Amino acid sequence: LAFQQGFPRSGSRSHVVRGLASVAQDQEQRRVLVPIATGSEEIETTCITDTLVRAGASVTVASVEPGLQVTMSRGIKIVADTLIGECSSSSWDLIVCPGGMPGAQRLCDSAELQRLLLKQH
Repeated sequence: LAFQQGFPRSGSRSHVVRGLASVAQDQEQRRVLVPIATGSEEIETTCITDTLVRAGASVTVASVEPGLQVTMSRGIKIVADTLIGECSSSSWDLIVCPGGMPGAQRLCDSAELQRLLLKQH
């Protein structure tokens, strides 16, 4: 699920990647937030992050949990760059939420992430 600012709202993932790929031409690096929670899908998280970084975006992975280390849906531990509460004062071009259960529900339950998404939309 992606919430974008400054991109056409087509709903197509490839459209978002094409939009980010134009960053190099614009000489402006897009800022992308990828929130994660206990139970988030690790393959979706790493593919999203990898694709966006390769497209030239500055990606920040933020934990909605109390700590930076998050146990993903298959037990792999990922260390986030920051906590979600530290992201509220920043402006984001795109917020991409990975799936996976119960991670998606934990993202949904995060009041701070809800505020960021409402501000973004």
